[in-house]
Amino acid sequence: MKLTCVLIAAVLLLAVCQLDSADAITRDCKTKGYACFASTECCVQDCWLVCLY
Repeated sequence: MKLTCVLIAAVLLLAVCQLDSADAITRDCKTKGYACFASTECCVQDCWLVCLY
């Protein structure tokens, strides 16, 4: 399951997160409870939250 989780997170990072980087900066990850300095960092946390929960 953990390997699958990592693969899913990687796919999300490559496909969704890069396209959504501008939106991540705009909302500053407040919906996820995180305040990030970089869209990439913000995005990683979003993807892992989706994967874990």
